[in-house]
Amino acid sequence: MQLLIKAIEALGWRVGESIALRYFERMLPLKCTPARLFITLSSLHVHKQSLVTAWYFSDNQTYASKAHDLAEQWFLAEATRMNPNLNFGQGHPGGASGGSGGIIDTVRLVHLIDALQILKLSKSFSEQTELQSWFSQYSEWLTDSHLGKGESRAKNNHGTWYDAQLQNYALYAGKPSVAKTVAMQAASHRIDTQILPDGEMPLEEQRTKAWSYTNYNLQAFFNLATSALHSSVDLFTYTSSDGRSIRKAVEFLLPYMLGEKKWPHKQIVPFKFSELFEVFRRAAIVYENATFESVIQKASNVSLAESVVNLIFPRSAVPDIEDAHHPMMTGRLDSSGLLGKVRGEAAVPSGYTRLPSGVILPDMFLMEHLS
Repeated sequence: MQLLIKAIEALGWRVGESIALRYFERMLPLKCTPARLFITLSSLHVHKQSLVTAWYFSDNQTYASKAHDLAEQWFLAEATRMNPNLNFGQGHPGGASGGSGGIIDTVRLVHLIDALQILKLSKSFSEQTELQSWFSQYSEWLTDSHLGKGESRAKNNHGTWYDAQLQNYALYAGKPSVAKTVAMQAASHRIDTQILPDGEMPLEEQRTKAWSYTNYNLQAFFNLATSALHSSVDLFTYTSSDGRSIRKAVEFLLPYMLGEKKWPHKQIVPFKFSELFEVFRRAAIVYENATFESVIQKASNVSLAESVVNLIFPRSAVPDIEDAHHPMMTGRLDSSGLLGKVRGEAAVPSGYTRLPSGVILPDMFLMEHLS
């Protein structure tokens, strides 16, 4: 728990301060600048996810209260709320007022859905219906606006993240039919068109940060596939007739992670193997394969012991890995490591519920379930 508190304090504030007001005074108005929107949403994502995680594992209501304040300021308060659209996303002064590519700047809201689901269990949360309405309106904008339709046609990570966003927002807003349509089309629209039979993702490899974007697209695929489980669609085990699959895309990176091969594509920023930590941990759990977990330990040159990934997707959930005494395996996480299992619905034990990102929580902590 102290690690979480230190991480929160490292963000530049302590419990008792009004982080919401500080950030809105500094960051708003956005003035249509993509970088500013990106930074502000990143801050919201990091702060809210950290606060909700801290509250869940500590029972300290102060964290939940601050997380509630952030949700209130961003989505509900008349003076500071965001409109549920990106009509001016990535607009350029003197040029286009907005572009479809700006939609990818809200991918961080995907990670807030689980936080909102967990936060509603606290005494501080009372606006679930209003928040669901906001995401309902945003999901409608994604499907109906010309910018949303344009982004849906993107062939690279933009398209994958578009699907992941729409699917998660629809689930949260109570629109299961929208989410199921996305899930059922994802195999042919995303996996078949972006992943080659050997696992390469050529559209990401064309970028100047090919390694980073390959990782980024894999994150999108894992989010998309996990949410699809709510619609009884298993994208994790899907394989095309010529061998294209999410698993193949993970396996393709193994020799590069281990240094057996040199990455042949451009990467103008330093390689960060830790960027793939969550992907390989989730792959180890989903595919019940300890090899993916062993790659993390061999490839990373930094300590990952303090990462919050260990709380949400614990090593103990990986078959053949005993981790009951891992320093992060404390608090409310049960010793069986059920928090974080992301295999098919059959893997969810009685008395537990899977949230959109794959996190499994005991029913005793949930007031409502996603359909």
